[in-house]
Order: sequence, then structure tokens, then C-alpha cells
Amino acid sequence: MGLQARPRRRSGHEEIGERTRSASEGAAWATDTTTTKEAHRVSVVMLFVDVPILDPLLSIAITLWVAWNAAKNLKRTGTVFLQAVPEDVELDSLRALVLQVDGVIGLKHLHVWSQEGEHHVLTGHLVVEDSTLEHAEVIRNQVRELLHEAGIEHTTLEVTSHSEGPGPECPS
Repeated sequence: MGLQARPRRRSGHEEIGERTRSASEGAAWATDTTTTKEAHRVSVVMLFVDVPILDPLLSIAITLWVAWNAAKNLKRTGTVFLQAVPEDVELDSLRALVLQVDGVIGLKHLHVWSQEGEHHVLTGHLVVEDSTLEHAEVIRNQVRELLHEAGIEHTTLEVTSHSEGPGPECPS
């Protein structure tokens, strides 16, 4: 009695000729449903027809899809790392919004950035009319509330009165 070679069975795999293929080969790398469907179609075709070029073509297509999506997110990620002004924030409109509050004379040193792309942070120097410390605190809280409604999660404002002088200048 001679030894006969039997195809080995592994979970989710089948022997096809000399190659072992998974029924969903390549689909594990695809997160998009369209790409997953295409991977399944190619896998089914490869079960019945020996067209070896389909496997590398599908791999290239999935690689290009992943690279395209990575490139789209690269700019957004770079602006977060470099603490650039988020795309959905207009500094001039924020400044105009703050200047509408009674008692506010100016807003200098305005800087806005995003912590992770969704929660925005603002720092600035708020110049108010000559008033008491309690009144300046009320104005600062009004400005914080207004900025929070405009989508700024965290605000740090230095408050000075107009009589204290202009202070150092900042280009923004």
C-alpha cells in the first residue's frame, strides 16, 4: 500500500492545484465594502478558473485604494501636528464675534488650533474697557460662552484693561 498525497484542509482554505487559496484572499485588507465585494468576486472566479493575474491585480487595486485614503488624510493630520488653524475656523469672524461683546475693545494675539482635529483651542489677549476686576471677569466669561457656541472647546484669555496700555504687538 503506497502513500497517497491528500490535500490538507485548513480552516477557510482549499487546495486548488498546486496553490492554496483562501476564499476571501485579499478581502481582509479591504475595509471598503466595494473593495470587499470585488475581492469576493475575484476569489470566486479563481475557485473555478485558473487566472493567476487576478490575484496581483486585486492586490494592486487594494494597495492603491489604501494609499489614496492615506494621502487624503495626510494633510489633515499634518495640520493637527503643526497646530495650524483648522480649516473650519475663520479667525476674522471669531475676532468680529468677540468684538460684539459689550466692554470688549480688542482681541490680540489670537491663536486657534486643534488638539486632534475635532476639538479646537483658542488663546488670546482680550482688551476691555476700564472696569473692575469683577466686571472684566464677567466680560471674559461672556466671551468664553460665545466662543464655545462657535465651536471652540477650550479658551484661554488674558484680560487687560484699556488703561494698561497696548502691550506688545503680535502679527496675528
